[in-house]
Amino acid sequence: MTALAELPTRRLLSYPEAAAYLGVPVGTLRSMVSRRQVAHVRLSARVVKFDLADLDAMIAARRVPAGGAPDNAVPELGRPAGGG
Repeated sequence: MTALAELPTRRLLSYPEAAAYLGVPVGTLRSMVSRRQVAHVRLSARVVKFDLADLDAMIAARRVPAGGAPDNAVPELGRPAGGG
C-alpha cells in the first residue's frame, strides 16, 4: 500500500491510492464509480484513475460546516441541491 506522504507528488491515483486518500475501502470507491458519484479517468475498459484535484473538489463539495445541515441532507454530486 502506498504511504499517504507519497500521494501528493502524483496527479493520477489508482483505486487503492484514491481509497486511502479518501479514507474509504476500495469496494466503496468502486461502488461510487459505478454510480458515477466520483469523477474518474477511464484510460481503458479496465484501467481507472483518479485525479487528485477531482478528489479534493469532491471533498470540498461534501463538506458540511459546523451548524450546517445534517449529514443526510448532503446532495449527491452532479445533482442540483433541492432534488431537481
